Amino acid sequence: TEGNAYFTMQLLDRMKTSDASDAAGDIINVSSVVELVASKIDQCQPKLRTALIVASYIQFSFNVDVLWAALNALCTHVFESFVAFKPQYSEHKDHGEIQMLEKLLDEAVLNGLLSNTIGSNVYRFSHDRVQQAAQSLIPFREEKNKLKTYLGLCLLEFHRSQERKERQQLLSPEGKGGKPLTSKHDDGTVVSVPKQRGASYLFIAMDHLNSVPSKDHLHQAKMNVEGAEHASTLGALTLSIKYSRIAAEQISKIRRDPWVAQYDLALRLFRVWADVELALGNFEEGYRLCQQLFEKARSVDDELPTTLAHVRALERQDEKVAYLSTAVEAAQQISIYPKRGMLWTAVTEMIMLKSYFKRHTNEEILKLPLITNPRQVLSMKLIDKIAQGGLITEDATHILLAPIKVIRSTLQHGICKYSAFAFAFFGLLSVTQ
Repeated sequence: TEGNAYFTMQLLDRMKTSDASDAAGDIINVSSVVELVASKIDQCQPKLRTALIVASYIQFSFNVDVLWAALNALCTHVFESFVAFKPQYSEHKDHGEIQMLEKLLDEAVLNGLLSNTIGSNVYRFSHDRVQQAAQSLIPFREEKNKLKTYLGLCLLEFHRSQERKERQQLLSPEGKGGKPLTSKHDDGTVVSVPKQRGASYLFIAMDHLNSVPSKDHLHQAKMNVEGAEHASTLGALTLSIKYSRIAAEQISKIRRDPWVAQYDLALRLFRVWADVELALGNFEEGYRLCQQLFEKARSVDDELPTTLAHVRALERQDEKVAYLSTAVEAAQQISIYPKRGMLWTAVTEMIMLKSYFKRHTNEEILKLPLITNPRQVLSMKLIDKIAQGGLITEDATHILLAPIKVIRSTLQHGICKYSAFAFAFFGLLSVTQ
């Protein structure tokens, strides 16, 4: 066993549970702990053996519902050369079948292959060698690729269905009210619904599908762009770059120019890629991607998210003048900031706002709706950046005009988080006068 404590324990367990002659033969034929555990898994009943193999390709710890969905998807496609994948689970989710699967997994817990907390539907392999042993029971690359393909597609769909459910829950009256979401079981038991944020199987699905050769370059590109965006929202920036590069490689294999044939996809890719590169401080590569997007974008609105990323990068590099001028130019291009007469505009609009506040109470202003239009939110964010740039460069015109523009936009379109600073600044300015 070469000092491997886990190997030694497995050998002793095999000797304890087997006949002396069988145990002696096993010890002679087994050369590694993976082989020993694999032989133990191979002796399990077929359904449990299948479940453990599929689970090993999902994750070290896995959810019963996810495993059930994966088994159902895999059993729909019969693996002729691999007996374990014959259909054994029905196509429709049933609480009784989930319980049957849990009983199988509990048997694996008793055999020391899995571990589980009582009352939890999450199981994990008792040791990483158990997971490796289960994976080794599919010896041929062709069968592994087939498994990874179907499993990857299944996990991808599972992730998307969870995303849809979460959006529906957030849009429900309970979700909007901030109350804990609940669900009722068939037996009448009411339980809280856990949030799915961060608990995504998207990355596992992508790793499987990216490891298998595919001629569907468009599907691979779309999947990796989705993964890059999801990784970016979770703060996994290095992973986001990885998927962005794979997407770029796949999209380059499409014969037609992707900016013509798949404009929306190319726009999403370069947005997230440039944003993440700049966030990581890879400014040269980030600016190159920004420039490519600016050259290909069909409208200024399409450029706006990347322009904001560009502005943030200039701010981090302490390029004060370039930061402010870039933000002002972008705001002028989308017609939310004047190109001339800025000081005059600031004074006249300030007089108009004072008149407005005299005619309206605080309660009326607080009843303004929240902004739901993403374009308006980005516009407000851009003007807020101008206000910050004015403070950094001590430019009185922008210090005065930008918050006033945010307030005007708030009164016209609704409230967002950038409204607070503008109202506070305007109140301070009114008091000091």
